[in-house]
Amino acid sequence: GINDVKYISDIEFMAGLKRLIGEFRDRGATPILITPICCQYNGDEFVREFTNSVKIITEVAAEEDVVLIDLNSAMYDEFVKSGKSVNEIRNEYFMCNINEETWPGLPSAHPNDDRTHINERGAQFAAELTAKMLRNSASQLGKYFR
Repeated sequence: GINDVKYISDIEFMAGLKRLIGEFRDRGATPILITPICCQYNGDEFVREFTNSVKIITEVAAEEDVVLIDLNSAMYDEFVKSGKSVNEIRNEYFMCNINEETWPGLPSAHPNDDRTHINERGAQFAAELTAKMLRNSASQLGKYFR
Protein backbone atom coordinates (compact mmCIF):
# COMPACT_ATOMS: atom_id res chain seq x y z
CA GLY A 1 0.00 0.00 0.00
CA ILE A 2 0.93 3.65 -0.29
CA ASN A 3 1.84 3.78 3.40
CA ASP A 4 4.65 1.30 2.73
CA VAL A 5 6.45 3.88 0.58
CA LYS A 6 7.76 5.51 3.74
CA TYR A 7 9.97 2.46 4.27
CA ILE A 8 11.80 2.73 0.93
CA SER A 9 13.73 5.47 -0.85
CA ASP A 10 12.30 7.47 -3.73
CA ILE A 11 14.73 5.68 -6.05
CA GLU A 12 13.47 2.28 -4.85
CA PHE A 13 9.84 3.38 -5.30
CA MET A 14 10.54 4.62 -8.82
CA ALA A 15 12.49 1.46 -9.71
CA GLY A 16 9.68 -0.71 -8.34
CA LEU A 17 7.07 1.06 -10.46
CA LYS A 18 9.24 0.70 -13.56
CA ARG A 19 9.82 -2.99 -12.82
CA LEU A 20 6.08 -3.60 -12.47
CA ILE A 21 5.37 -1.72 -15.71
CA GLY A 22 7.94 -3.89 -17.49
CA GLU A 23 6.49 -7.08 -16.05
CA PHE A 24 2.98 -6.11 -17.13
CA ARG A 25 4.14 -5.23 -20.63
CA ASP A 26 6.12 -8.48 -20.88
CA ARG A 27 2.85 -10.32 -20.27
CA GLY A 28 0.94 -8.31 -22.86
CA ALA A 29 -0.97 -6.19 -20.37
CA THR A 30 -1.53 -2.44 -20.54
CA PRO A 31 -0.17 -0.83 -17.39
CA ILE A 32 -1.93 2.20 -15.91
CA LEU A 33 -0.65 4.19 -12.96
CA ILE A 34 -3.13 5.66 -10.48
CA THR A 35 -2.19 8.10 -7.76
CA PRO A 36 -3.43 7.40 -4.20
CA ILE A 37 -6.71 8.84 -2.98
CA CYS A 38 -6.90 12.25 -1.32
CA CYS A 39 -7.79 11.75 2.29
CA GLN A 40 -6.22 14.20 4.70
CA TYR A 41 -7.40 17.48 6.08
CA ASN A 42 -6.19 20.20 8.36
CA GLY A 43 -8.98 21.67 10.41
CA ASP A 44 -11.68 22.75 7.99
CA GLU A 45 -9.89 22.15 4.70
CA PHE A 46 -8.60 19.21 2.73
CA VAL A 47 -4.90 19.16 2.04
CA ARG A 48 -2.98 17.46 -0.71
CA GLU A 49 -1.41 14.32 0.63
CA PHE A 50 1.26 11.95 -0.67
CA THR A 51 2.64 14.81 -2.79
CA ASN A 52 6.04 13.16 -3.17
CA SER A 53 4.52 9.83 -4.18
CA VAL A 54 2.17 11.58 -6.61
CA LYS A 55 5.17 13.39 -8.12
CA ILE A 56 7.10 10.14 -8.55
CA ILE A 57 4.12 8.27 -10.02
CA THR A 58 3.52 11.15 -12.45
CA GLU A 59 7.18 11.21 -13.50
CA VAL A 60 7.30 7.45 -14.04
CA ALA A 61 4.08 7.54 -16.08
CA ALA A 62 5.61 10.19 -18.36
CA GLU A 63 8.98 8.43 -18.65
CA GLU A 64 7.43 5.04 -19.37
CA ASP A 65 4.61 6.39 -21.60
CA VAL A 66 1.95 4.94 -19.31
CA VAL A 67 -1.54 6.38 -18.86
CA LEU A 68 -1.78 8.25 -15.56
CA ILE A 69 -5.00 8.50 -13.59
CA ASP A 70 -4.44 11.28 -11.06
CA LEU A 71 -7.08 10.20 -8.58
CA ASN A 72 -5.42 12.23 -5.83
CA SER A 73 -5.95 15.55 -7.63
CA ALA A 74 -9.36 14.55 -8.98
CA MET A 75 -10.71 13.68 -5.53
CA TYR A 76 -9.22 16.81 -4.00
CA ASP A 77 -10.75 18.97 -6.75
CA GLU A 78 -14.16 17.30 -6.41
CA PHE A 79 -14.15 17.69 -2.63
CA VAL A 80 -13.32 21.39 -2.88
CA LYS A 81 -15.79 21.96 -5.73
CA SER A 82 -18.62 20.24 -3.82
CA GLY A 83 -18.83 23.08 -1.32
CA LYS A 84 -19.29 20.52 1.44
CA SER A 85 -17.48 20.86 4.72
CA VAL A 86 -14.62 18.56 5.65
CA ASN A 87 -16.93 16.95 8.20
CA GLU A 88 -19.60 16.25 5.57
CA ILE A 89 -17.04 14.75 3.19
CA ARG A 90 -15.48 12.65 5.96
CA ASN A 91 -18.84 11.28 7.08
CA GLU A 92 -19.99 10.62 3.52
CA TYR A 93 -16.89 8.99 2.04
CA PHE A 94 -14.60 7.85 4.86
CA MET A 95 -14.89 5.31 7.65
CA CYS A 96 -15.64 7.86 10.33
CA ASN A 97 -17.92 7.28 13.27
CA ILE A 98 -17.98 3.56 12.67
CA ASN A 99 -18.84 1.08 15.36
CA GLU A 100 -20.10 -2.47 15.82
CA GLU A 101 -23.62 -1.34 14.93
CA THR A 102 -22.68 0.34 11.65
CA TRP A 103 -20.08 -2.29 10.75
CA PRO A 104 -20.72 -5.71 12.32
CA GLY A 105 -17.51 -7.61 12.95
CA LEU A 106 -15.41 -4.46 13.24
CA PRO A 107 -12.03 -5.36 14.71
CA SER A 108 -11.81 -3.99 18.24
CA ALA A 109 -8.45 -2.37 17.48
CA HIS A 110 -9.91 -0.31 14.62
CA PRO A 111 -10.27 3.40 15.41
CA ASN A 112 -13.79 4.76 15.11
CA ASP A 113 -12.50 7.91 13.41
CA ASP A 114 -10.67 6.40 10.45
CA ARG A 115 -9.89 9.28 8.15
CA THR A 116 -7.65 7.26 5.87
CA HIS A 117 -9.82 4.46 4.51
CA ILE A 118 -12.84 5.10 2.34
CA ASN A 119 -16.20 3.47 2.99
CA GLU A 120 -18.41 1.84 0.35
CA ARG A 121 -19.70 5.19 -0.91
CA GLY A 122 -16.13 6.51 -1.04
CA ALA A 123 -15.06 3.47 -3.04
CA GLN A 124 -17.92 4.03 -5.47
CA PHE A 125 -16.95 7.70 -5.78
CA ALA A 126 -13.29 6.83 -6.44
CA ALA A 127 -14.28 4.14 -8.97
CA GLU A 128 -16.56 6.54 -10.85
CA LEU A 129 -13.82 9.18 -11.02
CA THR A 130 -11.31 6.56 -12.19
CA ALA A 131 -13.67 5.24 -14.89
CA LYS A 132 -14.40 8.78 -16.08
CA MET A 133 -10.69 9.59 -16.33
CA LEU A 134 -9.98 6.30 -18.12
CA ARG A 135 -12.79 7.02 -20.59
CA ASN A 136 -11.22 10.39 -21.33
CA SER A 137 -7.64 9.10 -21.45
CA ALA A 138 -5.51 8.09 -24.40
CA SER A 139 -5.70 4.48 -23.21
CA GLN A 140 -7.30 1.94 -25.47
CA LEU A 141 -9.00 0.66 -22.30
CA GLY A 142 -11.14 3.81 -22.16
CA LYS A 143 -13.62 2.32 -24.62
CA TYR A 144 -14.56 -0.32 -22.06
CA PHE A 145 -15.89 2.23 -19.56
CA ARG A 146 -19.29 3.81 -20.02
